[in-house]
Amino acid sequence: MPLVAAPESLPLAPCAFERVLVAQSFHLYAPGLALSEFARVLRPGGRLCISYTVRDDSVPWVKRLVALVRQFDPAAMRGDYGSDSLQALTDSVYFPHVETRSFRRWVPVDRPGLLSLAERSPVVKALDEGARQQLLDDVSALYENAARSPEPLLLPYRVLCWRAEVDHTELTAPLDLPDDGLQIRL
Repeated sequence: MPLVAAPESLPLAPCAFERVLVAQSFHLYAPGLALSEFARVLRPGGRLCISYTVRDDSVPWVKRLVALVRQFDPAAMRGDYGSDSLQALTDSVYFPHVETRSFRRWVPVDRPGLLSLAERSPVVKALDEGARQQLLDDVSALYENAARSPEPLLLPYRVLCWRAEVDHTELTAPLDLPDDGLQIRL
């Protein structure tokens, strides 16, 4: 049964799931709230799994592509995919042991595909027709110089994965109240 809910406030019973999977979106959540909710709905021994797929700019032709686009917008293609937000997972008391893995993925891209990739960029869409055509001509020339015809170029990505087992200690620890009682001030 489908369910639509905010990850920071899940209308689910405690210890209901063995796995929680978050793909490409952890940076959109309030990490302190979301992590406690994920811990609450996970069974003992359950795991939180988070993944991000990010472009790998270490390949020379990709560096040249990025440089071409940055001629028009220095902030373009920065690659800030939100994976920096995972520090909150590493610091979480609910998930004390975090495992990480990285996998390389190569996606074939032909000339029309590379041009389409460049054209979809907000930077390129905003250019006047002359600048836009010049950039697309430069991208086409880059393809010609880097590809080994008839083989397509391979666009490199890294799939970054985090996996952490839940620790319910923090959720089930008894409260230590002072002997003189609890004061609530409004």
